[in-house]
Amino acid sequence: VLTNIQALRAFAALNVVLYHIFGTARNYGFPLGPLTFVEGWGRNGVDLFFVISGFIMVFIQHAKQKTPAGFFMDRVKRIVPLYWALNLFLVLLLIVVPSLFKELLLSANWTLSSLFFISRVAGHETPLIFPGWTLELEMFFYLLFAISLFARSLFNSFWVTTLLIVTSVIFFGLNRIALEF
Repeated sequence: VLTNIQALRAFAALNVVLYHIFGTARNYGFPLGPLTFVEGWGRNGVDLFFVISGFIMVFIQHAKQKTPAGFFMDRVKRIVPLYWALNLFLVLLLIVVPSLFKELLLSANWTLSSLFFISRVAGHETPLIFPGWTLELEMFFYLLFAISLFARSLFNSFWVTTLLIVTSVIFFGLNRIALEF
């Protein structure tokens, strides 16, 4: 089962990479030529990642029975160090070689909100690293799932998580794509 999931992850990753390559090429005025017909197709990679992420979390929790804190800290250890390193590297590049960027203005608020996965909440459209918006949703979902683990059974955790996500979408304006988790 997990081998097939890994293949789906690779497929999703390729789609996301292609989507961003095409978007960046278009932003910088490079023609897409004969590849124009697949330009928007890669957008499905994020949807696939979110569905896979929801499945994997339940699968892992079923197999390992982590505490809520243990589950959340495992996710933090996997994501935060690399994400912070990439964000800080981007900040360094912006300071040292600002001409590399077409249009990116640095601020302490934007940097901190990006580092703590709350750029949208802090009033920014996206985090410093644009694809980080997906990680902000992932981290929010990890937090909700960890909270739901207090329900003691995986079945109840599923329903608590679902309720929290639906409530967040309906009442707090969370991106509807979060429903894919």
